[in-house]
Amino acid sequence: MSKEIERSVWGFRLYHSLFVLAGLAFFIYLMQDFPRDHWRDVFLFTCLIILADSAQISLPRGGASIYASSPIDLAGIMLFGPAVMAVIEGIATLVTEVALQRRPLMKVLFNVPLLMMTVGVSGLVYNAFGGLGALDSPLFLVPLAAAGVVYYLFNTWAVTFVIALSDGRNPLHVWRQIY
Repeated sequence: MSKEIERSVWGFRLYHSLFVLAGLAFFIYLMQDFPRDHWRDVFLFTCLIILADSAQISLPRGGASIYASSPIDLAGIMLFGPAVMAVIEGIATLVTEVALQRRPLMKVLFNVPLLMMTVGVSGLVYNAFGGLGALDSPLFLVPLAAAGVVYYLFNTWAVTFVIALSDGRNPLHVWRQIY
């Protein structure tokens, strides 16, 4: 094995491990704000996300795919906040990837924290902009747009880095090719 490939494998393992640990730490942080009276909502939104994610959309280049649950995630952030949606996304991703898609454990261990952190971070950005505000004003779109941009960038760049490290390629080239 060449030194470049060894560095790439080592970098991938380090990134993957740190990402999983960061996801766990972020989940613990978010759980401090988890309201205990939302279990019916958790069940409903988990079912909606599983249904949306059961149809995987393959991107034309690069071998990556996306799911249709992003609008559901953003709606849930507005309704319930980042902690509840992180739990919902974690449960839905686990069910979808383990039971329905039968993905390898390595991918599941990356994707669950990825989607929980994507929802959590974008939810925190939404809250930082002051939440929903008045629906009769177009200004309510500002925090929603900011959350959507962060959702997209966090998710695509996290996936880009894991692909770039696993293949030994330039992350910018990977991001341009796939997204």
